[in-house]
Amino acid sequence: MIGPDEGAHRADAHLVVFVPWAGLPWLKFLRPGFRHCFAIALAGPHWILCDGLSNALVLAVVDQRTVCLQLAELCRKGVRIVPVAGTPEFHPRKAPIGLQTCVETVKRLLGIRSLYVHTPWQLFNFLRNTK
Repeated sequence: MIGPDEGAHRADAHLVVFVPWAGLPWLKFLRPGFRHCFAIALAGPHWILCDGLSNALVLAVVDQRTVCLQLAELCRKGVRIVPVAGTPEFHPRKAPIGLQTCVETVKRLLGIRSLYVHTPWQLFNFLRNTK
């Protein structure tokens, strides 16, 4: 198995997408505008979508034109997009235990170890304040 230090994860940049709608009724308690999140990673010439859903982990390779068109459409519908440059720094220690949520999926993809980021709104603020 290839680990992060052996080239398995070498994205040049990431886009974290925050979605204002929720597909599940119990997500309505989350802050309006920040009810779900997912990431898109630029790895060489390819974009890789990583979306942690309640019942699945969706991974898809997407071409640049499709990414641009879809993100433009999503922006018109009220999503927020936060760019994250560079390759995440992976620490030799284990990630803290957390529920497998959309936020936890994005945190692990980006190498974020914060124990205080649990909701899309908290992740948005964390990314905005650590730039």
